[in-house]
Amino acid sequence: MRFLGNKYVRDEWARHRPLLTASAAELESDVEKKTVRERFLREWAAYSETIGAQIQSAERWEHSVETPMYGRNLKRQYLDVMSDQQIGQLHSLKEEVFETTKKQ
Repeated sequence: MRFLGNKYVRDEWARHRPLLTASAAELESDVEKKTVRERFLREWAAYSETIGAQIQSAERWEHSVETPMYGRNLKRQYLDVMSDQQIGQLHSLKEEVFETTKKQ
């Protein structure tokens, strides 16, 4: 599962590299690029905080028989703006993750 996560993160940052390396002047002249860049960075910061908190929580489960859960459900507002293709990709990712988890 870690392999899938690492690959996804690398691909996502590579796709957004042009936005991340754009100059301040470029971003000021293109409001849409600036907005997408800010949202991308804000979402990754929130993801980092969520995972950090879940890892700390999991450390408390170390001697428990239960398995800690990672991640969270997507908010409805995000699903509502996704294309059918994006929802299909999420579904494929979910199936791949659960299949990989079953094999372990």
